[in-house]
Amino acid sequence: MLKLSEPAPTIDSREVAQMVGKRHADLLRDIGTYVSYMSDTNQRNFASVDFFQDSAYIDGKGEQRRCYLVTKKGCELIAHKLTGKKGVLFTAAYINRFHELEEALRTPPPAQVMYYKGHPILPEEDFLRMIPLENQKKRWLYKRPYFRPGWDYNGAGWDIKAQLEQEYGRHYEGNTLMYLHRSGVQIALRLYEASPALRDEVMALMEPTKAPALNANPKQTYQLDMPYGEISLTAGNMALSIRI
Repeated sequence: MLKLSEPAPTIDSREVAQMVGKRHADLLRDIGTYVSYMSDTNQRNFASVDFFQDSAYIDGKGEQRRCYLVTKKGCELIAHKLTGKKGVLFTAAYINRFHELEEALRTPPPAQVMYYKGHPILPEEDFLRMIPLENQKKRWLYKRPYFRPGWDYNGAGWDIKAQLEQEYGRHYEGNTLMYLHRSGVQIALRLYEASPALRDEVMALMEPTKAPALNANPKQTYQLDMPYGEISLTAGNMALSIRI
């Protein structure tokens, strides 16, 4: 049984468009019509967000595009507008998809350490699943400063999300993959006041063959991208690295 605190699973309208064999732009127009009908001042018994939720994604050009997150009710509504073979196939497809999503919520996959540019990273979503709820209430990760690109303990990128999801067969919420490097995991574990046992468990994922130095001060790296190379200044171990 799904917990009441968990959000209801949804399907991206781009995926729905593929299921029904329709251009995404055409499906967006149809959904917009449905939402306008349900938003009619004379029809206050319907909440459109129970069917369709506004969202956005970043396209291949780096531009933000509109999409919807479609709930199971929304898929049922779309299915009622289809007839014959197309309606049957779409109904079967979305039923199977929601069964997969609901099963994933019941039994979330284990945390997945990924390798990006040769370095282990841990998606924030996986990290937070490992932190007990009572600890999460004590500390919060401050998104903006904590995931600022250019520091060695964190990262965020929409461009690598699809690449890593396909490579590792995983799916993460949102348009951007938020992830932690090894030193970022150390900082986050301290922020959340994790127990020594949990620290050992999480750090073992990041570096399975090496005992983690849990009390080491994480280094901070400042990077400046230049046309002919990269300059890195590392504070903490008093090292200076310049690559041309």
